[in-house]
Parts: sequence; C-alpha cells; structure tokens
Amino acid sequence: MIFQKRDEKITIKTTNNNQFPFHLHKELEIFYILDGELEMTIGKQSCILKKGMLACVFPYLSHETKTPVFSKAIMLIVSVDSISDYYPEILYNISSSPFLSFSELSQEIGEIMNRILSIKEKKQDTRLIKGYLYILLGKLLPALGLKEKETKVPTIYEMIDEYMNLHFTENLTLSQLSNALGYNKYYISHVLHENFSCSFTDLLNRLRAEHAMGLLTHTEMSITDICYESGFNSIRSFYRVFKKIYNTTPKLFRTTHS
Repeated sequence: MIFQKRDEKITIKTTNNNQFPFHLHKELEIFYILDGELEMTIGKQSCILKKGMLACVFPYLSHETKTPVFSKAIMLIVSVDSISDYYPEILYNISSSPFLSFSELSQEIGEIMNRILSIKEKKQDTRLIKGYLYILLGKLLPALGLKEKETKVPTIYEMIDEYMNLHFTENLTLSQLSNALGYNKYYISHVLHENFSCSFTDLLNRLRAEHAMGLLTHTEMSITDICYESGFNSIRSFYRVFKKIYNTTPKLFRTTHS
C-alpha cells in the first residue's frame, strides 16, 4: 500500500490506460470514463467502469485502477480544504455506492467535469473551478449513498500520514514519530508492514522523493538544493532513493519533464 502525497490542491486531467496499484491519500478523487473500460477497486468494492460511468473515492480509502485493454477518463483529485463547505460530509462519511452507472445525472456530472478540465487547460480564473466543484459535489454526493463512519476519531494510519506529511523534510526518526503520536514504535512498524507493506524508512523516502519530483518539475532549483530541501542528507542517498522509486535519476527526470 502506498501513501500518495500531492502538492496540488486541484488536479484535473485526461488519463489514458490508467493503472495504479493500491494506494490512498487524503484527497477526494473522481474518475469519469470517456471511452473504453477501467477496472476499479475501492475498499472491498470493485466495478468495471464503462463510458459514461463514474467512480468517487473518499479520503483515506485504499483504491486501485487497472485497464484491461484501453481506457480514457477524466481524473479529478481535489484537496478537501478547497471545498471546505463539504468538509463534514466527505471526512465523516463513506459512500455505500461509490460507482455511478449510466444516467442523466452521470452525464450531467461528466459535462461539469469537462467544463472544469477546460478551465484548467485554458488557465482561466481558478475561482470558476471552485464554483463548478461545488455544483459537482452538490449533485454527486446525494447519489453516493452516504453513511456515517463508525468513528470520527482518526485512525492510526491517518495519524501517521498526517504527521509524516508535515515533518518528512526534517530529520525524522521512528522514535520521534512514536513519541509524537503516543504509540510504541514497534506497533507503528507493525501497522506500516501489516497495512501498507512498507517500513517507516520506505514511506519516508517515498514522501521525500515525491516532493523532490515536484520541485524538479516546477522549479529551477539546483538538484543539490532540491536534495536537502526534500529532507535527504546526501546527494548519494537522494540519487539512490529516487532511482529506486522512479527508475531514473533526478537529472534525467528533469531533462525529460522540462
């Protein structure tokens, strides 16, 4: 299982043949299928999404996408902070029906998502995007069969994710994390291995590498500065971790994504 950290408040794009192993993040995610078929699993529910269908993933829900042959979809990932009026509905509820089939409603939602995508691509006023997001959620949430979570207390992995996302650029250790959260460090290690198949170091390195990837793509900072800004303590360890995760070096990544 992968914790995915995103720096963008709102991501919307067309995605072809989307495939991503089980992961989770703190944002709301919506897929609208334009063509082909996308197999999606959210928690314990699975569905083969076809043209005109939609899936909605609430924060901190594990999910996976697979494309059997071909798929084209609009993917929208939005921070809950950007849609604060819907904060309680999204964070304190789960959807009993996260997949929306062919209907007038799904078509209408698809049109709204296309409009948001167009505004983003044309770099128009971002306040328009927020306006359409509120319309989108106002129509979508009632159709998802919301039911209240059994508990509103953050789970241990939500606490781990929140703390590490705030402190991953520091010289963070497992002992510091356990002291901050009030859990035994061996228990935290067990949670990470049992639920996410990774160690504390693996998760810390992935957060740092994802942050570095964003800086390589969107800034002109030197690779050395990016290394230390992302929390790595040496260029050697930065290159080793980055290549292990992305199968390329930071320098080559910047060259191919500039």
